[in-house]
Amino acid sequence: MQKAPSPGVQIRGRQEEALAVYSTVRESDWLSKSARTCHSGSSGTEVSLFVAKRGVFTKDRLKGSSALDMETRVDKMIKPRNGFTLIELLVVIAIIAILAAILFPVFARAKESAQRSSCSSNLRQIGLAFMQYTQDNGGRLPYGKINDANGNAIAETKWHISVQPYMRTAQILRCPSDPKSTGPLPNINDIAGLSAMKVSYAENGFLAKDPKPDGDPEHSPWDLPDVMSRSLSGIQSSSSVILLAESATGGNYIHAHHWGVPSVYSNGGPYQNPYSGKWGADPDPKVFAKDLAAVRHSGGFNATFADGHAKWMKFEQTYHVDSRVNPAIKGMWDPRYVGSSTSGL
Repeated sequence: MQKAPSPGVQIRGRQEEALAVYSTVRESDWLSKSARTCHSGSSGTEVSLFVAKRGVFTKDRLKGSSALDMETRVDKMIKPRNGFTLIELLVVIAIIAILAAILFPVFARAKESAQRSSCSSNLRQIGLAFMQYTQDNGGRLPYGKINDANGNAIAETKWHISVQPYMRTAQILRCPSDPKSTGPLPNINDIAGLSAMKVSYAENGFLAKDPKPDGDPEHSPWDLPDVMSRSLSGIQSSSSVILLAESATGGNYIHAHHWGVPSVYSNGGPYQNPYSGKWGADPDPKVFAKDLAAVRHSGGFNATFADGHAKWMKFEQTYHVDSRVNPAIKGMWDPRYVGSSTSGL
């Protein structure tokens, strides 16, 4: 009668069989769904050896371990995790918050930069339309608007209706950053629709109106024929004088000729503060120049100059007033402005 092998011999036999199976299994980068099963003689005990990720098990690690130990170790290594720990979740949330804090302002600046460029492009195209209009009208600029006897604007006299034949689309009348200019865009040939829409840009009041007579309640020191001539020939330096700018109200012209002259914007001449203006002489341009969208784009605004070019400006660059003459030259808004050598800019 054959004697049964001792337990020690059985374990060594299982180890040898495990090593033999290990040496024949092809290495793989992924866990196998199948198991290698080896039998230990007459005992019928099975040892399941799973094929694990490359480098997890080596012959050295298998040596000296029982089949039960190896099976337990494999089970622990391939057992799936139930989820993230609280600390891991907090770390992920913190990283996402940091990235959001960094990236969101970048995206916002990129969007604003694109809108500012689009607005500047609109003003360049409108400036070209103005130049074509003046060529066909003896150098005269269009009115901002003309009111009827009841004080209502006559549609055909608004500046954007006057230059409509020289524009291809109404899209250029709308700044993408203007909150007041909304709704569907009219067809460029729809005069009634164009007249009713809120336009993002307004003509410089110095160039958009005839001077008010002395007895008019809105007469200002700048209501003079040689100052408000509505003619390109009356502009001393067309590359330095603003023709159009961004409107804060959707009006047809900007009341630069009625703005006050706060001392902070004056160079200290004898006519430093001769006029409080239609809305006062507060140092804040949002008060005395409230019809201008002075800070719509990154603390500044886009403007078209009388020669047709467009540029982004800060208000302080345009309104450093020369008070050495009477009436004072209101910076780049005044047709008499010729540059820094005269105006004190």
